Order: sequence, then structure tokens, then C-alpha cells
Amino acid sequence: MLYERHNAEPARTGVEFMVKTFRTISWRETLVSAVIAATLVTPVAAQSKESAAAFMKSYTDTWNQHDTEALATEYWDTKPTVEEEKSQLDAMFDRLVSQGYDKSTIHEIQTCMTDDTTAWAGMKFTRNTTDGGVIGDDPQASHYVLGWTDEKGWRVKSVKGADAANELTCPE
Repeated sequence: MLYERHNAEPARTGVEFMVKTFRTISWRETLVSAVIAATLVTPVAAQSKESAAAFMKSYTDTWNQHDTEALATEYWDTKPTVEEEKSQLDAMFDRLVSQGYDKSTIHEIQTCMTDDTTAWAGMKFTRNTTDGGVIGDDPQASHYVLGWTDEKGWRVKSVKGADAANELTCPE
């Protein structure tokens, strides 16, 4: 409807086109256009499977930088304080680096919502060493429980190892 009306008598400049458009469209067309535009620019819902997956991607990028400060403050929430969180992460990285750890290659991440403020994430990965080898099984798997708060967003609440031979499937 708008397309035909505007193409029947094209304006000479962009400004003339916009003026003509605003004079000829009805309030209903304006409302529909606004709703469509808002839908196109609305971000992913905060507590969604997609936002949990984006969190896990960002988490793994930060993990591969060995940035225990960022991991403790922006991703992990398993200890009473950030200091305790960072101390645990520092010890974990010290142990991994002493084995030649460089970074993890992520093979697969699956996420699902288990309730309104909790998500499950499963990840398969390989721990690569600086000399091109691997640490442990290849691949390995972990299951994460993510918790959401409006103040912090997603945070890792718990993690446990899993059997990499099994499919990553959401808990029932």
C-alpha cells in the first residue's frame, strides 16, 4: 500500500519524499511501521537461551586470555567473594599453565533455560598446550549452571565435568 502510493508519484529529493510520506500515511500505518521497527531493533531478551549462549561465548574468549580478574568479576559466582573466586581461578590457571596449557578450542556449546533465571550450558572443548599437544582427553566436556540476576546478568554458579562421548542435552 505505501509502496504503490509513493511510487505512483515519486518525489524529486529525499527531503521531499519524507515530507510527502509523513503527509500521506495514516496513523495506523505509522503505528504498524513503529511496531515493526521496534521489533527489528529489540535486543535479545536478557534471560534467554540466546543470551546464555552469548555469555558462554564471551566467557570462553575471556578464559582463553587467562584473565582471572575478569573471570572472577564478570563470569563466575561460585564463591562468597570476588577475591576467593579469583584466588581459585589463579590456582587453576597456575596448575594448567604448569602443564603447558595455552588455550581451549571450543567444539560445541549447547544452552537451554531450566527456569526463568537459570540456564544450563554444555560445552565440548580441547585443552591445547603451547607445543601443539593437548591436556587430558580430547575432547573434554563440562556442564555449567548459569544464574541470572538483574544486577549482574548471567554468572556461572557451578560447573562439573561430563562424559564427552555423550551428546550435550539439556537436563529434564
